[in-house]
Amino acid sequence: MAFGALIHDRQAEIGDHCYFGKRTIVGYVVVGSDFMCGDNVQLLSGMRHHPFDRRDVPMRIQGAPAREQIVIGEDVWIGAGAIVGASVAAHCIVAASAVVAAPVDVPWTIVGGVPAKQIGARP
Repeated sequence: MAFGALIHDRQAEIGDHCYFGKRTIVGYVVVGSDFMCGDNVQLLSGMRHHPFDRRDVPMRIQGAPAREQIVIGEDVWIGAGAIVGASVAAHCIVAASAVVAAPVDVPWTIVGGVPAKQIGARP
């Protein structure tokens, strides 16, 4: 693991031969082996919003969102500045500054953009 990565959650599971760039934040995730990511990446628990249905109660006390563990497959590369809040299948590439809000279910896929969408496939 690279110096400067912050493992936020003790329930994170990290595989073998993984590289985390500087200032990477790791939440409630499982990361497969042979993973690598650039600087300033955020690997977060599943993106769930806080409840806000009631107008008579401040949002901050309407309850906490359910935590949802995400899984990053083996041999995944995540570019610098990406935010990943959903699972990513094995052998995928996430472009720099992409925001992964929905699962990337197909191995060998390349995604990018905000929100992340398929932009290619590994040969």
